[in-house]
Amino acid sequence: MTEALTPTQQVQRLAGRRAGLKALVLSPLACALAWAPTDASALETWIMPYSFRALPGQPVDTSLSDGNGLTPLSAPQRLSLRALQLVDTSGRFEPERWDRKHRLAQARFRAAAPGVACLVLSTDESEIRITPQAVDEYLAEIQAPAAVLQAWKQQKSRQQPWVEHYTKEAKTYLRSGNAQAGWPALAQIGQRLELVPQSDPTRLQAGDRLTLLLLMDGKPQGDTALRLFTGSQVDRTARTDAQGMARFRLDKAGPHLVSATLLQVPAPAEDHWTSHFATLGFGVGIGAS
Repeated sequence: MTEALTPTQQVQRLAGRRAGLKALVLSPLACALAWAPTDASALETWIMPYSFRALPGQPVDTSLSDGNGLTPLSAPQRLSLRALQLVDTSGRFEPERWDRKHRLAQARFRAAAPGVACLVLSTDESEIRITPQAVDEYLAEIQAPAAVLQAWKQQKSRQQPWVEHYTKEAKTYLRSGNAQAGWPALAQIGQRLELVPQSDPTRLQAGDRLTLLLLMDGKPQGDTALRLFTGSQVDRTARTDAQGMARFRLDKAGPHLVSATLLQVPAPAEDHWTSHFATLGFGVGIGAS
């Protein structure tokens, strides 16, 4: 008999299985920065509900982490979060309870209004300094566009260190009951770098295709790699076209995470790179379509 696990239990079990082999499953940049104070900048930041199908009238319990894909590695500090909210058709709501452990933080929100709801997280700006070798691995991992690679090649030839200012945005969709409310009104939340589903992500089934629009300050962002995770490893990658669109086929049931990283080449007068990270979480096969 197959054991039924909630999304949080799935990522916690995955973390437990990987704990003794962490060095083997980390991405190249995460390995280069593992255990450094700024290692989270190399990782995906996410917030996941205990269930993608919330019970009407019941609180929404969630877990948060900076992870290697969906494998939780480091819980964010509450003070580092500029925003942490549940967004539904009745408004935006702060968590009622917060608890942080080593790998995972947990937040409880009020009950979601019937229909689609969205969990939203954003961080304050932080700074990181990375060695040249780690930068090369980082750019390969996120499949940086040619303009970024060329700018870094020129900077490296000048032996100028890599300094990066970064912010992170995360959102995850869930549904309370079967009401139609909330979609497509909550498709776009207003994050600076945002992954916008073009269909209701709370009704996805295995075998469906999901189209995403990547926006930076509300404008379509082309030539950016999107990475799809169902565990600690990248399942597949798609690149946004000139209209900012990318498409994925969803072959598995369970929690999914899509990540995007946008690097902005420094202006001549600037001494640092600026990056924006975004993730989109959703469940596949969570209920009737």
